[in-house]
Amino acid sequence: MIKYYSAALLIDLFMLTACHHHVEEVIEPQPEPIDSLPVIDYTLSPNYGKSIGIFGGSFCNIAESDSCKFYWQEKLQLSLFGHGINGAGYSPLTQENGVQYAVDRCCRRDDPHDIYLLWSPSNDFSKGRASIGSLSDFTEADGYDTSKLGTMLGGMNYCYHTLKQKNPDAEILLFTTLPIFNKGAAGYDTLYSEGIGLRHFVDAQIQWAKAHDVPYLDLFRRSGFTHSNYSLYYQKDKLHPNVEGYKHLANITLPFLAFPR
Repeated sequence: MIKYYSAALLIDLFMLTACHHHVEEVIEPQPEPIDSLPVIDYTLSPNYGKSIGIFGGSFCNIAESDSCKFYWQEKLQLSLFGHGINGAGYSPLTQENGVQYAVDRCCRRDDPHDIYLLWSPSNDFSKGRASIGSLSDFTEADGYDTSKLGTMLGGMNYCYHTLKQKNPDAEILLFTTLPIFNKGAAGYDTLYSEGIGLRHFVDAQIQWAKAHDVPYLDLFRRSGFTHSNYSLYYQKDKLHPNVEGYKHLANITLPFLAFPR
């Protein structure tokens, strides 16, 4: 269902968001100049004009990300609904109010969205509190064992099942975690083998997407962010992209959202 909002209602929603940290946000990002968006007739997209709920951590929630999301809205006429929570992971071991919490809150309070985007955060890896787990965590195979909700894959399975219960016809999409540069090579090396690196978490996210027939975009490898160039595209914390980084991501994410299959 496509939603349209009056200016007065948007102001009310903004005030609610300012007063309550965890109230979902209706995103109205502001444009930034961009040079090289792919030349595509986006009106032909099966997702043109639909509503999309966006879940994850700070990657999808910080103000700089609007530099990317604006073009999703402009080119695809998407109604964007932000459910990201800074610091969140798929596992509640990263913090209590994580992605599972955001999914529960959305499904209780919102009308169903046409599309649900899981923008995978780095926190399951970077906070060091959650294991990757198994594809069978919190599935029929283990009797939906709630003790497995503390793993990344158990959390992802919970999100998938809960969102599908809310809207069985919804398209669920996945972005893998972006590379991060505040953890040494473990956070960005696509061949890292000196222990468990972020690439192992990303590989598990991809395996999960394939198991559920969920279209995915591997931002860990396809973003083009490397140890050699990240200073151009990341903030000083070496963790979050800056405005230029998100404008770059618009070139990659927009065609995927338009034609994910």
